[in-house]
Amino acid sequence: LAALAEALKAPVFLNSLGRGCLPPDHPYFFSAARKLALSKCDVLLALGVDWDFRLGFGRKNLSEEMQVIQVDVDGAHIGRNRPVDVGIVGDPGRVIEQLLAEGAGVAEEPSWTAEVRDDERRRNEEARAGMDSDAVPIHPQRFAREIRDFLDPDATVVGDGGDIVGISASIINARNPGYWLDPGPFGCLGVGPSFAMAAKLARPQTQVLIVYGDGSFGLNAMEYESAIRQDIPFVGVIGNDGAWGQIKVAQEALYGEGNAPASVLSSDVGYDRMVEGLGGYGERVTEPDQIRPALERAFDSGVAACLNVIVDASLMKRASYLG
Repeated sequence: LAALAEALKAPVFLNSLGRGCLPPDHPYFFSAARKLALSKCDVLLALGVDWDFRLGFGRKNLSEEMQVIQVDVDGAHIGRNRPVDVGIVGDPGRVIEQLLAEGAGVAEEPSWTAEVRDDERRRNEEARAGMDSDAVPIHPQRFAREIRDFLDPDATVVGDGGDIVGISASIINARNPGYWLDPGPFGCLGVGPSFAMAAKLARPQTQVLIVYGDGSFGLNAMEYESAIRQDIPFVGVIGNDGAWGQIKVAQEALYGEGNAPASVLSSDVGYDRMVEGLGGYGERVTEPDQIRPALERAFDSGVAACLNVIVDASLMKRASYLG
């Protein structure tokens, strides 16, 4: 993929388990400008991409005029939810090799790539104010930046949540494939502890961290007992906004502000104390400059840990700048 990106000199966006196939400092890796790129590009090469809800089923925010070339090892995925102009049934890696062997590439970087890069830079600059914010409650972008800046390059990150994971995914980037895990196309919240335990068993010498929503934490929180009993340490960090955030936003859009039944949670609940009660490490964090020291203590504890970080609920949707 890196060789193809360098040959085409085209923007590359990575989704779900594709994250990490290019390192975040690669010149053709892009993230923040995805909305612009998908709405304006004339040709899209989709490698192993499912047209599921994460991409608006291939229709939302995607240009109607663009030509789509879809490559997938399973022919059943070709054209599902969105018609494609060219469908290729084959292993994406082998197809990339064939494209390169046939001389795919350009001599000069297209002006289109520069346009997307300018939008990427602009959006990252706009996000910087949130990432540097000292506000209380904690800005969700500051929450994500503190995690990003703390983690080792070979850390495994599990995303288990809605808005907080969307925000964190735009800031925390994997450097290798298989180092970002999430609920996948069915949005199966609650996978956090099982994925984290498996990742720690597979790579015991590396950091494993879960980015949680407070709702998703509650689905399988008792699996902390499994991790503690079996001595499998990882750190879960809850972005606690006191709500099933994505559900609340959708319901209020339908029924009006303040009318979101069964979507409100209490940010005062001691999720951290629950983990402590099971024999793990827990800590409640309310100040942005407390996040890094809390992460240090959690990883140093040597047991499964939970940091309950109170974030500003009013900023959750606005801060998700991928669109």
